[in-house]
Amino acid sequence: MLTFTEDKFILNGTKMGSAFGYAIEVVDLNNDGFDDLIVGAPFEHRADSDGHFGGIVYVYFSQGVERSRGESSKVFHTPITLKGPGFFSQFGLSISKLGNLDGDKSGYNDFAVGAPFADGGKGAVYVFLGQESKKEFRSTPAQIITASDLPNLHRNVSSFGFSLSGGSDLDGNGYPDLVVGAVTEGVVTILR
Repeated sequence: MLTFTEDKFILNGTKMGSAFGYAIEVVDLNNDGFDDLIVGAPFEHRADSDGHFGGIVYVYFSQGVERSRGESSKVFHTPITLKGPGFFSQFGLSISKLGNLDGDKSGYNDFAVGAPFADGGKGAVYVFLGQESKKEFRSTPAQIITASDLPNLHRNVSSFGFSLSGGSDLDGNGYPDLVVGAVTEGVVTILR
């Protein structure tokens, strides 16, 4: 449960034990001047016609309306649900804003989601692109990054994506970078 204390606005997870809110990120995904909310529930498991999923991320686009203090009307649209791969992936254990990673002219902010136990425990990071509105948002990732995709990493790594930090330009090349942690290996990788 998330609450805006004065507004008494509550967002609840949908399943007991899902760890709804384990990872959260606030970012303006559609560049409308109102922050949107991304919430991870890495222990929520679902089975549906698409298969078994381990971990859910909820993307709440803002209604885009200014509110007065104490007003408790609905702040967000109904969330978009992003489903993690594989039953034990823990998709949504980490979430990070990336800035305008793809360099689109509208300046939409993008974000990454970690699934540290996807791909047989090796882990993966999923990149999603901000869009003009909830309607245009794509629930399929623009890119999936695994440790095996990184040729300069001279060892097998597991738990890739356990922690994420992005949106900063660490190397000064004008593009945002992403730092990915693999806690069981003691490895931090900078993706630039």
